[in-house]
Amino acid sequence: MRSEIQLKIASKKGSLHYLSSILLDKIPWVNHAFGIKGESTGNKINTLGDFVKSFGLFPEFISEVDQIHSSKVFIVSKPGIAGRGDGLVTNKKGLILAVKTADCAPALFCDTKKRVIGAVHIGWRGIVKGIIEKFADVVVKEFGSKMDEIFCAVGPFIRECCYEIGDDIIGYFKHYYQLENGKIFLNMEEEIKDRLLRVGIPVDNIEFLKHCTACDPEKFFSYRRDRGKTGRMYSIIMINN
Repeated sequence: MRSEIQLKIASKKGSLHYLSSILLDKIPWVNHAFGIKGESTGNKINTLGDFVKSFGLFPEFISEVDQIHSSKVFIVSKPGIAGRGDGLVTNKKGLILAVKTADCAPALFCDTKKRVIGAVHIGWRGIVKGIIEKFADVVVKEFGSKMDEIFCAVGPFIRECCYEIGDDIIGYFKHYYQLENGKIFLNMEEEIKDRLLRVGIPVDNIEFLKHCTACDPEKFFSYRRDRGKTGRMYSIIMINN
């Protein structure tokens, strides 16, 4: 989905600014948000709790993972840290799924028929290891989802304007990169979109929020830009009724 208005950069909840998806905003039983800089400080637990409380939600219901750039996806039914992995799936009302990012892509999913949601942390390693394909496998096998009934919103991440990669990485990505002045730049959006389409999500059910984390230090943390000395943004999704 490509719209002139891709996100709500000025959305506010009290003093909180956040981003939201046009697609997911249309689903009345889902709450979601993509956090921006200023609402996260890098303190994993406290800051995520503060972020969640800003929406009138309870931190006690957060479910997250110890992110490791993997293909591991957890089905969760209770709060807490599910384990070492990069994806969460649930059909439980009130459980808040959360991922943290600072250049990688936060992807939020919703199956509108089975009332299943997911949150996935996607970096280049996760792409290569098959995190998107694993998510699809889990929701189809465990929940009976049909991929053409799933919606996906992908929050801000580092774009091809800034995402220079080396020869050791480009071998994993045969199509979606560009060469400029002898440098190689990866197009994460096209890589992610290609894999979402391949697992069966229709193009009209996919939305990318059009911001580069590395380009905008006022709004986003960037691991690459800040050379590792940075905070994290949080993305959340939950079933509200």
